[in-house]
This record gives sequence, structure tokens and C-alpha cells, in this order.
Amino acid sequence: MATGKITKRTLDALQTGEVEGFLWDEDLKGFGLRTTSSGSASYVLQYRMGGRESKTRRYTIGGHGSP
Repeated sequence: MATGKITKRTLDALQTGEVEGFLWDEDLKGFGLRTTSSGSASYVLQYRMGGRESKTRRYTIGGHGSP
């Protein structure tokens, strides 16, 4: 898992490189940016309900850019 600051500069670099994966924010635990190979990006939240034994879930907050 890659971690770092999620800024406009890092987002632009990830969108142009055809990189598919997640970039997790180093300050906000569970907040991340998901990029696809087509160049789209969306913000996600990863959480667990019920402790360490429970399953990890991801919730998509929304896409990057204007609606």
C-alpha cells in the first residue's frame, strides 16, 4: 500500500501515468484515493466495524472533478 499526501500535484501525476491502485493519506487514517488505468480517480474511505476480527470495507465517497 502506497502512502503519502493526497494533493492536486500527486493526483495529476497518478492520472497521467496509467497507474491503477490506491494512495492512502498519511494524516487521515482510512482515507484514500483510488485511480484506474483509464485515468479516473475517486476518493474512498476504508473502515472496520467490530474490531480487528471483522472484515475491512471500503466506501466510495465520490469521483474527482466536476459532476
